[in-house]
Amino acid sequence: MIAKLQSAGVAALLAAGLVFSASAGAGAQEAKEEGVAGDWIYTCQVPEGGSRECVLSQTLVAQETRKPIGRINIGRDQKSTTLMLAVLLPLGLDIPRGVQADIDDRVKLILRIETCVPSGCIARTPLDKKAVDSLKRGNRLNVGFRMQGGTETLFLPGSLTGISSGLASTGLE
Repeated sequence: MIAKLQSAGVAALLAAGLVFSASAGAGAQEAKEEGVAGDWIYTCQVPEGGSRECVLSQTLVAQETRKPIGRINIGRDQKSTTLMLAVLLPLGLDIPRGVQADIDDRVKLILRIETCVPSGCIARTPLDKKAVDSLKRGNRLNVGFRMQGGTETLFLPGSLTGISSGLASTGLE
């Protein structure tokens, strides 16, 4: 079930054109590498005639139900090669309120909702060196959002266990 939701999450990011090149999965591939780094999974691909492209991913689980409800991806933007944090969240977000994230309740990140597709809404933000260093030193990445008509911000906890080794293994740091 989780694998199906993970595939659906990546497919949604692909459909929106907001995922990173390594998740594209289309066309001939010279090599594909997948692995686990703590609580993160990574996929690296070398498209025919291209260079190695990688993405780190983690499924976000609702604390109350223990069911997958979202997804975090870290990878390079296809157009600008900027390192980006992207999240896939359920439909029905309060779009004007946006999406926020924090690293250990200290470093705040504001994510811009870029599009919604049938499997959810996608929000992204660039990651500068300071944010990457905070991720590597941190324990938790909380993603916060409000549902339309809701009065409370919901927070989904993401683990940062393995993020340093994942960034190193993929060359994303």
